[in-house]
Order: sequence, then C-alpha cells, then structure tokens
Amino acid sequence: MSLVPNTNIRIDNFAYMKNDLTKYTFLLTHCHEDHIKGLHSSWNYGNIYCSQISALLISERFPNLKLLVQPLELDEPHWIYTDEQKKEGVTLTLIDSNHCPGSVMFLIQGKKSGTVLHTGDFRVSEKILSHPALFPLHNDKLEKTVLYREFDHFGDQKKQKPLLPGKKFIEQSHKSI
Repeated sequence: MSLVPNTNIRIDNFAYMKNDLTKYTFLLTHCHEDHIKGLHSSWNYGNIYCSQISALLISERFPNLKLLVQPLELDEPHWIYTDEQKKEGVTLTLIDSNHCPGSVMFLIQGKKSGTVLHTGDFRVSEKILSHPALFPLHNDKLEKTVLYREFDHFGDQKKQKPLLPGKKFIEQSHKSI
C-alpha cells in the first residue's frame, strides 16, 4: 500500500511486480487480505520483513515463500540492507500495533528516508503511546504528522479527511486512556 519516499521500501504492497525491474525491500505489517494482496505461491520479488507471527502465517499459507520471509523481533532495532551491494540500508524497529496477532508498526530510520513511522492498522494504547522508540518523535517529528480517521472511499488518499495533527492526536488520546 505504501512506498517509503526516497527509498525502495514497499510496505504491504506486493502487487503489480510483473514488469517492474526495481529491486525492492518488502515490509508486511500484518496478514489481513488487504495487506497481502499480490502475494501468491510463485511470488519471488525479494525478502519480506515482518513479525514472527506474520512470518508463520505467511509460510503456512504460501510454503514456497518460506525462504523469502524474514521474521524480526519486536522492539529491537534491526539493520536492513536495501540494495544488493550492501551499501544502503535503514534501521528498522517493529512495534506492536495492537491490531491483530502479529501486527506491527515500522519505525524506519535512514539517511535517505529520514525517520518514518508507518503505523499500518493500529489501535492506540498506553503501551504504544509510551513506547521508548517513539518517545524521541513526540517532540519534533510528530508535529508534522497528520492522522486520518476516515476515507470517502477506501484507499483513495485524495479524499482523506484529516483528523488532527499527530501531536494533538497523541495528547488527546493519552488523556482519554
């Protein structure tokens, strides 16, 4: 569903690969159908980084992908190379998104990408709001983040209705928990 700006990282985006020669790094937030669209038993376009639970679910459903699925521990920074020459990469931290078993948010930190928090589907909780990896974002990065509550049409980003700037959303959510 997403391509991280200034990178070759695709998140929950496995479709339309047939004629694309770009070497991508793939991330999977969770295993709901709308997030694994495009995956099939003969899909072979690169490694898929995800939680251990998601890795088990994908490997069970698509046994031929077992070697491509790279499970990562939650709450630990992982260095991931994003090129074949192993010159470019990002630090990737998986954070429980409180959505379904195995679902994660990705904190991506890199020279080209900057700091990106891809939430995927998540439910706000005290654990998320106080997560140590997110604490540095509360003060300077989160002010520029905009969160969306609803879409006029699912997946149509041009019709999204902004909820609140990220920092205000976090502050209000924190008070209500």
